[in-house]
Amino acid sequence: MINFIKKSLLVLFITLFIFLTLDFFFGKKLKNLIKITDDEKIYRIKNEFYHHGFLKNYSTDKARWGNKFYKFCSDHNGFKYDCKKNNETNFNYAFIGDSFTEGIGLRYEDTFVGMFENITKQKVVNLGVSSYSPYLYKNKAIYLLENKIINFNHLIVAVDLSDLNDDRSFNESYVSEKNLRNTESYHKYNFLSNFVIKIKIILKKNFLVTDYLARQIWWLGVRNFFNNYSEHYIAYNNINSSWGYRKRIEDEKDINFMVTNMLQLSKYLKRNAIEFSLIIYPHPASILYDNKSSLYKKTWENFCILHCDYFIDSYSNFFDLNKNKEKIIEDYYIKGDVHFNKNGNYFLFKNLINNFE
Repeated sequence: MINFIKKSLLVLFITLFIFLTLDFFFGKKLKNLIKITDDEKIYRIKNEFYHHGFLKNYSTDKARWGNKFYKFCSDHNGFKYDCKKNNETNFNYAFIGDSFTEGIGLRYEDTFVGMFENITKQKVVNLGVSSYSPYLYKNKAIYLLENKIINFNHLIVAVDLSDLNDDRSFNESYVSEKNLRNTESYHKYNFLSNFVIKIKIILKKNFLVTDYLARQIWWLGVRNFFNNYSEHYIAYNNINSSWGYRKRIEDEKDINFMVTNMLQLSKYLKRNAIEFSLIIYPHPASILYDNKSSLYKKTWENFCILHCDYFIDSYSNFFDLNKNKEKIIEDYYIKGDVHFNKNGNYFLFKNLINNFE
């Protein structure tokens, strides 16, 4: 029996060695041969005017978030849309935000933007893309209007909790020192997690087929054995959510930078007779640790007193639900993730539409 196990392990080792060797030297050819494609790397592209966006006129059924595939379409300008209409340039409403507004992991029609368009029958454009923040909201909206790429009568900004951290990367006066400190404090990985990080980097650079297969296995459940990956979205010290309930003096400069960007955007829109509104909403960590007096809410509520046509407070409405905190997270968010599921998007849409009826 022992000899059988030894022989089996030897065969396994030799097979793995041969596979990795072939992958190392012929990974690109093997990947093309068995038609492995990572659509996320195809349609998510850099943009010289507003950092990053979507490839124009792209359609796929293999857009991916975690272990889920979904349908994604971009129009002739590179904006996520319903895969039906195209070549529109004049809109009643434009939405901009980050991955929540993009509707990552969901078809367009299952996002709050898609629901708003479907119910109101207004002409709507979704300018949102993952990892956007006020600096990019401002740059993208102004660039599109100044260059007459599109026109819209009303811009609705879905300002996210993660915007504070994302906007840091554009504040050149202190970005290096600030980002280093926050990265170190946020990613406190144990030995196994550190090992996994290093392995993932090596696979991504040198073993393309193995990397693809490993990611499938990872998202099927292996990640759940590493708490740093599976639970950080609801951690008390989550860098994206915690500033709302953990007031820190060092965050004041970041908050001011966000508000300054939004102020510049609102002034530009006002000069061009375009309405400007803002919508807020919670993360799962907010549900667990924050309340309706959140610094996040106060920051944007105070900003909107002078600078918004509408302030849409969906943040508070989640706390008014007659459910326990864990049930709210289960019902309205993608399992194991910070983003809203279809039901969460519908709740956000209902709060939004109530302000325009």
